[in-house]
Amino acid sequence: MITKTAKPKPKAKPKVAAEMTLPAMQAAVADLPPTMSTPDEIRARREARKANPKPKVEPKAKPAPKPVEPAKETPRNDHEFTPANLIAWREKLGLSQREAAKALGTARQSYSNYEAGKASIPKFIGLACQALASKTR
Repeated sequence: MITKTAKPKPKAKPKVAAEMTLPAMQAAVADLPPTMSTPDEIRARREARKANPKPKVEPKAKPAPKPVEPAKETPRNDHEFTPANLIAWREKLGLSQREAAKALGTARQSYSNYEAGKASIPKFIGLACQALASKTR
């Protein structure tokens, strides 16, 4: 024997304003909490803002950027290269900055910054330079 289960009744949807009568809308508006603004109050606030606009605040001046100090010329250990050593290594191998950067696996701009002393030379660059120099001997 097959028994049918009763389908749950759908919940009543709240009526939208287009489906409500005027008295029903007025009753719904009357039931609104007092924190809600009426259209007249909203209009009055807009007019007050137009009459008394907020003063414009000037943006704060940004401090001048600090000058970049060149990297130190004295190596701390055997693996650290100075910009002068890096230039000498590149010229000894007859490479352009682009070719040297590609051989070391770094960006051309980064390599250029290393040579100019704008950025400190990472340890792996010094090690890679030594390894590439020993291959060409």
